[in-house]
Amino acid sequence: MQSNLLALLENALPVAHNVFLERQTPPYLIYLDGDFSFTTANSKTVLRKRKTTLELYTSLSGDVDTVENTVETILDGFTTYDKNRTFDENQGLYITYYSFYEVIQ
Repeated sequence: MQSNLLALLENALPVAHNVFLERQTPPYLIYLDGDFSFTTANSKTVLRKRKTTLELYTSLSGDVDTVENTVETILDGFTTYDKNRTFDENQGLYITYYSFYEVIQ
């Protein structure tokens, strides 16, 4: 993930790549690097993209909309994204997924 984007997210919430080593109290973010996508022209790769997913974990007692707005304000300055929210009954947490592509140089 872009270092500027990561720094802004880390200033707002606890953030980890793939998993936290210690139990966290919501809200917190986990980011996952996904598949790469390549665009070619004239037998050369001209564009490399990596899909990144942010998972925002928020408790029932937390203000989900406020935390989401914080994350979305940061993301709006960097990229377009898809958003999907679900509720995990086992954990008692809302999980909001943000997916976007980053161009890799």
